[in-house]
Amino acid sequence: MAETLKFDESCTTPEKKTGFAYRAQEVLQLEHNIIGKWFREGITQAEYDQLSQSTKDAFPYTTNHLSKKDCRKYQNEMHEPKSQIIIKGITDNRQLLKDSIAWDIDLDKLTETK
Repeated sequence: MAETLKFDESCTTPEKKTGFAYRAQEVLQLEHNIIGKWFREGITQAEYDQLSQSTKDAFPYTTNHLSKKDCRKYQNEMHEPKSQIIIKGITDNRQLLKDSIAWDIDLDKLTETK
């Protein structure tokens, strides 16, 4: 059985689920940036503390640079699988939004001059 994105309990509509998924994507990207910095130049304890618990469990803090092997391990085993799950969550809910009939769209009134 495939893993799916676990939405917060407050995400009860496609709009909220899409917003949640985009925020999850941003948080994952911020973690990815810290890992990249750790690989390139090292990070501080404060930066390390911003990582998810699962990432900290996999990669204990050190003032040394993250090895290329560990960086690839993070990318392949942690970042990429989560990224794909988040993208699927966005895609699934984006289609629900596109199919929504909540608004009566009049193509002749979609633009305005300010």
